[in-house]
Amino acid sequence: MLLKNFVKNQQINKNICCVSDYLSIISELNKSYTTQEMANFPCACKFLYRGISDNAYKLIPSIFRKTHDVDITINDFVDNKKYTEYTTEKQILQSFIAEACAYIKNNPSKGLYKWAEYAQHYGVPTRFLDWSENPLVALYFACKDNKPDYKQKDNIGGKDAIVWMLHLHNYRNFANQVNNIIYSGDRKKKYTIAETINKIYENEILIEYPMVYQPYYTDLRMSAQSSMFMVWGRKEEPFDSFFSERNVMRSNEDKNGERTFGEQSNEIIFDFHIWAANKQLILRELDICGINEKTMFPGLDGTGRYIEMKYRFDLEEAKEYF
Repeated sequence: MLLKNFVKNQQINKNICCVSDYLSIISELNKSYTTQEMANFPCACKFLYRGISDNAYKLIPSIFRKTHDVDITINDFVDNKKYTEYTTEKQILQSFIAEACAYIKNNPSKGLYKWAEYAQHYGVPTRFLDWSENPLVALYFACKDNKPDYKQKDNIGGKDAIVWMLHLHNYRNFANQVNNIIYSGDRKKKYTIAETINKIYENEILIEYPMVYQPYYTDLRMSAQSSMFMVWGRKEEPFDSFFSERNVMRSNEDKNGERTFGEQSNEIIFDFHIWAANKQLILRELDICGINEKTMFPGLDGTGRYIEMKYRFDLEEAKEYF
């Protein structure tokens, strides 16, 4: 069962109208999942976030995406692989390496995994998906692309957005129950993240569910965005499709406060909904908090885009104030 089919049963109001709504829900969930173990390590990362500007987009890496095309010869829709119809994932990465090695001074020397990180960073299709430790960063990326959809009269104001929230500790326990079984084929060998990714690109996939890790930040942008990487394994499916109703995060208010630790440990994922009409207002509030195009993308390009967005007219925003 897809997550979107049952999240409507949750008691928490997930519709976000402003930054304070968003942070108050995160604060509530944070309190609900503060165990003694986590309290002893307050600096540990508890949640990850990913913002998507169109809530119809799926949580799946670009390398696995498909196009839904019209074939006039059969008068029907057909699905085609967007990037690997004529080539392989490894060949795409090798093509990037051939072009990029002239620009990257310290060429990675430990196999393909570091090149795959660079490729993801510069927009090449990979099996990586970006997440952030910073909830405001995810909210920004959910709201920043607010282009009107003139093809749909009911959606001319742009696309509704979504922010996904992941309980990192609970997810790793969930994934490791299966991934460790695959690793156990060679009990004497404990593979590092780098070795696992290298083997994936050699078509020896050691994990079933995606693994999550923090990369070394190679430039200011990754640091500004508090980047975390999720790398897909054998399951080439959208991330939210891995879960059922029992995996949705809940407030302690659910079930009159009688939730057990076992129930909590199975609760992994949550999503926030942002109406298109509220995106510009939220971007203004995020700007006050120092989250904007120039801080997310340090450099002149980001500064130029920041000035454009700062002075952009938005009809829904104007209605709010005048």
